[in-house]
Amino acid sequence: MLFPAPVTWGEAQLVHFREGLGKMTTSEAWAVYWAERTPENRNRVAMHELPMVKQVAAKMAKVTGMGVYHDVEDLVSMGTIGLIDAIDRYVPR
Repeated sequence: MLFPAPVTWGEAQLVHFREGLGKMTTSEAWAVYWAERTPENRNRVAMHELPMVKQVAAKMAKVTGMGVYHDVEDLVSMGTIGLIDAIDRYVPR
């Protein structure tokens, strides 16, 4: 019997991330969240917006030289918490 090649932690997380998004667009995820404000729907919106958090964290670490004191992963973690809080508080006009 042949076993599949082992995957790294990052590869496993990427597969999980892509499966969680499904075929839903960001605007569809927001529409579902506004129809029913559940933690699952909020997390789906956050997963769609997470690449933006990662991009901003990488730019912050590069521009401010924070890479010496703060790991980019720490900035992504703080940004993710802020993103979830912002999603909870956001009220469209």
